[in-house]
Order: sequence, then C-alpha cells, then structure tokens
Amino acid sequence: MLRKILIIFAFVAFVAPSAGQAKFLEFGLNEEEVKAIIKEYLLNNPEIVKEALDNYIKKQEELRQQEIIAKVKASRIALERDPNTPVIGNPDGDVTIVEFFDYNCGYCKLMFSKVWEYVKNDGNIRWVLKDLPSLGEESALAARAGLAAQKQGKYFEMHKAMITHEGVLTEDDILAYAASFGLDMDQFEKDRKDKSLDRVLNANRILASRLEFNGIPNFIIGDFIWPGAMMGDELDVHVKAVRKEAGKMKKVVPAAVKQPVVEEAVVEQPVVEQPVVEEAVVVEQPVVEQPVVEETVVVEQPDVDESGQEPAVLKVDME
Repeated sequence: MLRKILIIFAFVAFVAPSAGQAKFLEFGLNEEEVKAIIKEYLLNNPEIVKEALDNYIKKQEELRQQEIIAKVKASRIALERDPNTPVIGNPDGDVTIVEFFDYNCGYCKLMFSKVWEYVKNDGNIRWVLKDLPSLGEESALAARAGLAAQKQGKYFEMHKAMITHEGVLTEDDILAYAASFGLDMDQFEKDRKDKSLDRVLNANRILASRLEFNGIPNFIIGDFIWPGAMMGDELDVHVKAVRKEAGKMKKVVPAAVKQPVVEEAVVEQPVVEQPVVEEAVVVEQPVVEQPVVEETVVVEQPDVDESGQEPAVLKVDME
C-alpha cells in the first residue's frame, strides 16, 4: 500500500512539482529516489503507459466531437435550410437528415435505398442532399446534372437514377437519363454550366471542411454525426432521439380561460343643492410701490455633451 501511495505522489510531482516535492520530503525521499521509483514501476508495468495514452486519445477525440457538434449547431441554417440545396421526402418534416455524398461513391449508393425506404415509410422526414463531388470529373458532372435537373422540377428522378447507377457515371449516361425524364435538353445544358452551381458546390465544400469531413458519405441528424454508411439501426435510433428531444423542448401553452362578461353598473348620483353664497364686498387696498432691482447679467454657458463620449461604430466582418 505504501508503495502505491509513493507512486501516486511521484505522478503528482510531475503535475505540481512543488507540492509533490513537499510530500516526498515527508517520506525522506529526494528527487533521484522519486525518479528511480517511477522508472521501476513503469518498467514493471508497461501497460500503464498504453492505458494512459489510450485514455488521452479518447479524451482528445471526445473534445474534438464536442467542437464539431458546436460547429454543427452554429451552421444549422446553412446545413438544413439552404434554399439552393435539394430536399426530398417531406419538405415540412419534423426531422431533417443531411447527407454529404458523391454520385460515384459506393457507400453512398448503398445507403440511398436504405434511407429512402425509411424516409418514405416515416412520411415526416426532410432529406437534405448536399453534393460533395470528390471522386473525379465524372462526379462533378453528375453533381451539376442533378442541380440542373432541379431547375426543371426533375431532381428526384435524376438523383435516383444516378445514385443507383451501377458503375461509374459517364457523360453519355447523364445525358441519357436527362432525356429519358423529358428534360428540355437545351435548357439542361445551359443550366448545368450556370456559374450559380459553382457557388452551391463551393458552399458545400466549405461546410464539409468546417465540420472536418474527410470522406463520404457523412450524415447529420440533429447533433448526431455519422461518417460513413449506417449499417445498423443508427438511423432509426437517432431520428427517434431528435423527436424525443423536440418533445421535451416543446412549450405547453395553457388553454385560454374565458373571462365572464361583467356589465357595467350605472350608479345614479343624487343631486346636491349648493348653498347660495352672497357676493363678497371687495375692500380696495392701497398700492405699494416696489423697489427697483437692477437687471442681473446672465453669462451664457457653452453647450456640453452630457454623455462626454462620441458614438461608437461597431464594424462587423461578414463572411
């Protein structure tokens, strides 16, 4: 037991040397003896080092996740309510799923059927789809094609066809799908070259970078962030968790209480006859002359700003 206590004191010495040294002095130990105890203990128990490192890595990852969740909260509108981002499912749903994806990503293709089936069966989920083309020129072409189809009201059809396409999408595949859905091809070509799509895709990249996404797909449901395919019941668990939390936050508004109507009471006041007062006799008073007072000279003071301060101008840098 004494040995364990000494080991604890030894570690304390590294954190707070002065306090630790004071304790060692009570046991009659000098600095060299303390180092020898620590060295011997670590050599005999090397697993302690691994345990400490694992615990450190775990805590660092927890801190990183907390920071990313804070960024998600700060970016909520850009993530969930960007009017330029396509939404499928129920646009007025009470839960929002955000996905960053690439049309040529195998795991993105795998997740589409699973998530779409869940969204359809639920009926009250918004699925926000953010293009993050990362796997070559074909991915960029497909992303622009989906956003161009959105302008003609055919986003879902185009998205479903491209995300379920087997193999890598080519330009010929994209054009064939667009024609099969009856798109105005001239307008389609014009729309997918529109510079406004560059801004949409660039905004998605900025968001992904801010949230430290290094791959695809990435899903966000409330404050839950899942990098990669959700192969278990994560989707259902976190949709329910978001709804449960929303239920707690919902304010209960008490029913209005109807107040009884009270008619105004009219109280008749009795007429009181006033006594007649005879006219008073006015006695004329002698006029007394007042002494003349010389006019006082008033020196005008300059105006002084009561605040004593100039107005401050706050400059806000808008990104």
